[in-house]
Amino acid sequence: LKSQLSPHFLFNSLNTISSLVHSNPKKSELFIRKLANMYQFTLNSYHSTLISLEEELNFVASYQYLLETRFENKLKVEIQVSEELYQTQIPPLTLQMLIENAVKHNTMDLNNPLHVAVYVEGNYICVKNNITEIPKNKTSFHIGLKNINTRYLLLAKKGISITNGTIFLVKIPIIR
Repeated sequence: LKSQLSPHFLFNSLNTISSLVHSNPKKSELFIRKLANMYQFTLNSYHSTLISLEEELNFVASYQYLLETRFENKLKVEIQVSEELYQTQIPPLTLQMLIENAVKHNTMDLNNPLHVAVYVEGNYICVKNNITEIPKNKTSFHIGLKNINTRYLLLAKKGISITNGTIFLVKIPIIR
């Protein structure tokens, strides 16, 4: 999972910083700090098989800020996870990759924004998004989803669940 942090993400982040530097210096400074937090987390968790859900959610908060700054009103990410689950375990970058997939595989505009929700349902953490138009020239080999599933089969002895219809929903088992 860690090796799949998209190189395009860094490129797009640098372009966003470039556009913010002159128009909104304070926002560009915060953006740079959030980006640095993300890469520090990636380096620190590189050898970890599992981390706490709280650590992953803190990482995702930085990622969410970067995405929402870049896409403005075209993207809304909503996370509703009870603090009671913060000490459960998750493979690093799992939620980030699922959110990244939603962004990668959907076009967004003001008339057709992308909505991503992270919530708990039973013994699963769910990541759900509406489906918009598929971007042109995007091919998916579902490697990210396959890697997440493989890790869950190894670590939790349960695979992930994927629903692809009017919405795209991935359910990942909660590891206690």
